Amino acid sequence: PHGRNAHWILSPECTSCLACVERCPQQDALKYGLSSKGKQLPAAVIPLLIVGVFAGGILIAKATGHWETSISALEYFHLIQRSHQIH
Repeated sequence: PHGRNAHWILSPECTSCLACVERCPQQDALKYGLSSKGKQLPAAVIPLLIVGVFAGGILIAKATGHWETSISALEYFHLIQRSHQIH
């Protein structure tokens, strides 16, 4: 609300859709950034950051040998068939 001095909002419900920034009646009252003192991030940067972090995690896992499993395809198939038995 107008008149409050909030530094940042941290909420698990936030999906970074920027609807709150677009719909806020007070011009420049809300900004989306990586820190409370940083510049506002352009809307196009947010999905690029999300995809970049996801892709980076996959690349790091592959480079360090943590992406592939040691289970054979046949063993995996049998585990899936018996998954209802796992508690």
